[in-house]
Amino acid sequence: MARVSKARDPTPRKEGRETRATVPTLRPATFVATWLTGDTPETRDPEDAGALFRGYTFGDTWNGWACPYLPKESADDLARITHAALALSEDRDGFNDLTYDAAKDAYIETPFGGPTEDDPGVEWQAETLPLADGTVAKLYPVGSHSWIWEERTPESGGGA
Repeated sequence: MARVSKARDPTPRKEGRETRATVPTLRPATFVATWLTGDTPETRDPEDAGALFRGYTFGDTWNGWACPYLPKESADDLARITHAALALSEDRDGFNDLTYDAAKDAYIETPFGGPTEDDPGVEWQAETLPLADGTVAKLYPVGSHSWIWEERTPESGGGA
């Protein structure tokens, strides 16, 4: 059975003797899937949108990398591109596939060749989260707090 990943619990937390009154909200953002480009920020073509994905962020990072929450359309694009890259790769060692499981409403990351005892895969389940505009959205934390994502900002050559 795949490990279930829940990237962030948006409920208020107790900090010391006080409870934080506000629930963190997500803001729109654009993310670069750096493992799909093979580029570094210095060599990446700012006009190449092939590895750009629209989503949301709390603004937090994991080991310095962005932590995206993707709407289904972006997550579907990521799964399609990841699957195509896997099919074209000559060296599939360490390469993982990404598929959507409608019954679980989750994206499943599995190693090439399928789950193993050592690596059963990861489920990125849908979460209903508050947005900055006061609405809520169903989002998927695909690769959040796990993969090497960069947030694209106007300063880095792209918009949010």
